[in-house]
Amino acid sequence: MKKKVNVFGKSIPVLAIFVLGIALVSAALVPYLSNVITGNVVVDSPMSIEVTSNTGGSHDANSFTVALHGGESFDLTTITKNLANVPVENVLVEVMVPIFDGVGITYGHSDTTWTGNIPVCTSGDNAYYYIGPAGGFTAPVGYDMTATSTITADLALEPRTYTATIQVIKASDKVVDCVPLP
Repeated sequence: MKKKVNVFGKSIPVLAIFVLGIALVSAALVPYLSNVITGNVVVDSPMSIEVTSNTGGSHDANSFTVALHGGESFDLTTITKNLANVPVENVLVEVMVPIFDGVGITYGHSDTTWTGNIPVCTSGDNAYYYIGPAGGFTAPVGYDMTATSTITADLALEPRTYTATIQVIKASDKVVDCVPLP
């Protein structure tokens, strides 16, 4: 004889209720038994650049401040590194000086691959210069470049304190399209 139970006015076999109960208990155990792992991933830039020396004023890792008179120069030393375990393609170093028309400075650059003057370009109220070929360069695994820049102020440069930021960007993210290193 099959036993039946009355549920909500319907007659249901006890075996069906038992099987349904086992299914619910099994479903509740799946997350517990499947060893679910949850984690957080923090992604940092694969490139780093650090200002290591500034003969014209103060600096921290990614900015520098200079107070100088027209005709004076200062040297800025930076180290650019690829921190990733893969090559990083199409990158440029961007230096941005806010509220500056770009007129009145000469930017001389020197590293193990190139030495010469780099043009200063403007966009809005800000001046930019870029270090690297026009389409960017590929930083191979282990890339570690020390560069020294000599920045010379024109005699007519407006006297004040200039603060600049320096960062590594993708070549496609340039603010203004000027001609960087050849």
